[in-house]
Amino acid sequence: MYGPDLLHGEDRREHVRDFAKALSGMPNLAVLHCDVSYCSLEVCVVLSTACFNELGSLALRITDHSIPISLSVYQLGNLQPHLPNLKRLIIRDNTKPSHAQHFIQQVMNSRRNALTELMLSCWYDSGSQYLQRIPYDAPRWSCLNTLTIRRDAFNLDDLSLIPQIQRLTLLRDQRPIPQIPSHILPNLQYVACATVNLAAFLPSENEDGGRPIRRVKLDGVSATGTYHGPRNQPTRSVLRNALRHLQFSTSPLEDLAFPIRMLYAEYFSDVAPYLSEAKSLVIHVVSRASVQTAERRKTQRMPMRELGQRIVRQLPRLQTLLMANAVVPCRNDEPVASEMEKIARHKAILEEWSTYRPNLTRVALGQEYLWEKGVDGWRRVDAIYEQDDHELRAGDY
Repeated sequence: MYGPDLLHGEDRREHVRDFAKALSGMPNLAVLHCDVSYCSLEVCVVLSTACFNELGSLALRITDHSIPISLSVYQLGNLQPHLPNLKRLIIRDNTKPSHAQHFIQQVMNSRRNALTELMLSCWYDSGSQYLQRIPYDAPRWSCLNTLTIRRDAFNLDDLSLIPQIQRLTLLRDQRPIPQIPSHILPNLQYVACATVNLAAFLPSENEDGGRPIRRVKLDGVSATGTYHGPRNQPTRSVLRNALRHLQFSTSPLEDLAFPIRMLYAEYFSDVAPYLSEAKSLVIHVVSRASVQTAERRKTQRMPMRELGQRIVRQLPRLQTLLMANAVVPCRNDEPVASEMEKIARHKAILEEWSTYRPNLTRVALGQEYLWEKGVDGWRRVDAIYEQDDHELRAGDY
């Protein structure tokens, strides 16, 4: 990752020149993730005029602040990039029309049978124009197994050409998608989508067999506290209706990230039947605030001991339990305690959980506490982080 957008005016242009010069001197570069939008167009120029035979992963963020230095905007349309080893392409493009459009299209056309991962988060036409301009007179996407696109670019005809896709992420997908026929995405194992769209991937009416979906991420939920679903959603009925479709997967569910409105015991009663094989749960509490009285919230907020009974004890393979945006007390009548007292209570209960779930090794109780178990027992960790780097990138909403 190359720095934040901090400079302006001539300082910014000078920075772009320096960056381009430095980049030109790195012919053996294997990974380039440029998150500085005003450098992105000059990166396109350098990648088209110098030799980068080792570059395997490229990520660009393009905005209206992106400026070309060595070429005019019109000359950008003549770039001919040669990236013979590129396998991973991530594009975030918020411009209309994109000055980098020709470069991106050329890369996709030339690497269409070598890319293993493609992310298109484009404001203009949602990136679908890039997919549709791939030549039809040759095989396409023969190696692609990971795809991230916006909801507006979701097209069953395009997806039917990529049967080997194993990971699919839909960005900005709160609008319902159509039910997906069984011959499309038959090998899908990971899906990240809106709660309301999970049923489209695991329909109950699929007579030809379901998909082997093992990992599910709903509404952009992550352990770091992100949530991209609708406000005050999902309701209990929406969540229950979505998660019941997990039973139609042909593989046991291993990882699930989902939002809930409150830490009610009833939510977990709804979910538990589908999680017997789960190894990882990430649960985001959308809102702790409520029109309910404080006393009712207090009695319905599950303390740690009940959480252990409702979730940890019920899931024999659970290794990771991450509660994002939640405050989990040790018990409902917990008095105000010092920081050291809270840590001691939490650690004691985690030790109790370990007696009946020894394979549990990672627990987060909101952004406040993150615990990991090592050879010396449970210890606090400074920050909550994602184990799967792809999921961090896919959270681009």
